[in-house]
Amino acid sequence: MSVSDVSDISSDEERQPNGTNNNQTDEPGNSGKIGVPPIQRLDITQVSVANAMVQDGTVYYDILVRSDENSWTVTKRYSQFEELHTTLQTTHTYKLPTIPPKHYKVFVSHVDPGFIEQRRALLDNYMKKLLELTEVSKSQDVVNFLNQDKAPQMIDPPTDEKKYPEDQEVTGVTIPSTRKMSDHVLYQIDVMNHRKRQSFQTWTVLKRFGQFYLMDQALRSDFADNPELIYKMPPPPSRKAKLLYDHMDEDFIEERRVLLENYLTKLLEFPDIARNKHFLTFLGVDLGE
Repeated sequence: MSVSDVSDISSDEERQPNGTNNNQTDEPGNSGKIGVPPIQRLDITQVSVANAMVQDGTVYYDILVRSDENSWTVTKRYSQFEELHTTLQTTHTYKLPTIPPKHYKVFVSHVDPGFIEQRRALLDNYMKKLLELTEVSKSQDVVNFLNQDKAPQMIDPPTDEKKYPEDQEVTGVTIPSTRKMSDHVLYQIDVMNHRKRQSFQTWTVLKRFGQFYLMDQALRSDFADNPELIYKMPPPPSRKAKLLYDHMDEDFIEERRVLLENYLTKLLEFPDIARNKHFLTFLGVDLGE
């Protein structure tokens, strides 16, 4: 699968997957095909960019939307997120979250599943941050964005509780915050084992970006004889030269934080990796050796 921002450019008649009408809206009093409430009483409580798919060379992102009474799915191209962001910049004075940047396909392989997954994670974070801005999230622009381009059927909502083997030492990771030091950034990793007593369920480790890369290299070395696993492993966020990027910039740090959290979460889905000594040591698990 490859994503192309060129494919994201709008045309007079945008084609949505499965024949969805791009301009479909709900008239007052009409709940729509899949239970979307009328616009005037739409009170959004949760959004999640839960999935991405490629159709005819264009990437579509499934957004799971929840209100107090309903749940539904809308499907968007990357360019539509851009259009929303541009509109909000002209209608609101609030500091908006940073939208994932555009990448041109001459520099980035847009068919790469890793690229699609990283953009999905960043768009998911963007929408969640928008929802935290009460006045922005209730604006007609956001309401319309989350009420148009409805998918023909509801996608399965993501679950907080994932099924892991009983002997898996780590059952959850988040990177809720970062710490700026004099010349580098530390990422706070909260590690969880929900099967332990409450007082031992969560612990914290601090890591620099380079340590994620060393751990990733160790994993790929350990599983060099398992090409199928290597192929499925998520890539870590790419390194970026300090001459070209300010590594202490708040937006730069936030993007890395989101991508690193998503990277660790994806690694947990592979039992062999979740039991690997390099992975466990990185997450502060005492192996008793």
